[in-house]
Amino acid sequence: MKTKIFVCLTVCISTFLFGACSNDDDDSLEPSVKMRLTSLTGGYINISWGSDLVFSIDNIKYDNDGRVISYQDDGVLKTISYNTDKIVMTEDGYNQEYEVVNGRVVSDGDYRYSYDSNGYIEKISSGSTSDRLIWADGNLTQIYGIDSFTYEYSNKISSIANIYNLFFSTCYIEVDPMLALSGYFGKMPKNLLETQYYHEDGKKYFDRRYEYQFNSNGYPTLIRIIDDEDDVQEYTLTWSEVK
Repeated sequence: MKTKIFVCLTVCISTFLFGACSNDDDDSLEPSVKMRLTSLTGGYINISWGSDLVFSIDNIKYDNDGRVISYQDDGVLKTISYNTDKIVMTEDGYNQEYEVVNGRVVSDGDYRYSYDSNGYIEKISSGSTSDRLIWADGNLTQIYGIDSFTYEYSNKISSIANIYNLFFSTCYIEVDPMLALSGYFGKMPKNLLETQYYHEDGKKYFDRRYEYQFNSNGYPTLIRIIDDEDDVQEYTLTWSEVK
């Protein structure tokens, strides 16, 4: 089984930042101290339907090259081993293999991934179906396939935060977040995601908004997602300094 962050529910959000982003004229949030993510936990804090759907990724460990080698996913240990042309993720005795070409995952057995000349994912395919990803000025601006989404960003630049933004931003992008954290799914958006829309029958609909808080070193400690039914998700990120 693969670890995927699916925050894919009935979601619709508008534009707002809060917390450490107090000055909208300051467009740089690049961290001043190098830190690594050690946990990412959260879920709905209020919800108008169903269960609260909480998940937890913690005890994240890294090798000397900064790649994730193990973590706990809702209490289940997952380990990752790396080779030049293959990555193997192990969980409860089951191995999930990823084909690697030029340092990027191109297949996981179910999905195939292709990248543009700038190093961004441009197509995810499975059988006869595929999603196209459109990038502009370093940001993911549109995904179209069976479902279509567009994205708007603030002027805030934070490459660290957007490792997670990409996976919180869409229901349909089938990638493993820990391998993405290790750089195996290409580049991430350069700006902070603010608003997501979905498109249907030629119309654009408000989908969800993102709010952030940061620690003193510029790393995101909270991502808050609010949908059109005013359901709220909160995800807490913890970090440790790289010595």
